[in-house]
Amino acid sequence: MGMIWTAYRMDDTEAQRLVADLTSTGDAPLQALETLEKFDVERMLDVDKAWHALERLYKQAHAPSPISEGRVPDSEDVVVGHVTPARVTAIAAAMGRVTPSILRKGYDAKKFTRDEIYPDIWDEDDVLDVYVMPYDAELREFYAKAAEADEAVIWQLN
Repeated sequence: MGMIWTAYRMDDTEAQRLVADLTSTGDAPLQALETLEKFDVERMLDVDKAWHALERLYKQAHAPSPISEGRVPDSEDVVVGHVTPARVTAIAAAMGRVTPSILRKGYDAKKFTRDEIYPDIWDEDDVLDVYVMPYDAELREFYAKAAEADEAVIWQLN
């Protein structure tokens, strides 16, 4: 299965509560995960295993990361982040300035393989255009919608 990055956009109060539950002990993390599993698909985004490549490409472009921004202390089972509405707006604006062509310039299959960027697929032809960049387009749209609605984003990597 592997590690998959999923994000949810919502009111900041709800985001704070869910993140607190996800990073607590007892039954709260499981209950929070159950809540997220029932989340409206129109308000969530799954970038599958492309998260690590996207993280690397945005960092190389010297832009705030839409993938790892707001990381909170790990719970036992999941890595979680909480991006406030103000940071969502800033990230969406930065993503608008970092064009897909700028991200493409940062791609080097040999370096991705050498640096163990997950998953290990960088020797495949067109992996950037066929796999990573379509998720970038979805990520851009997701953050733009969240910024427009003044929403927070919580994400999980598990």
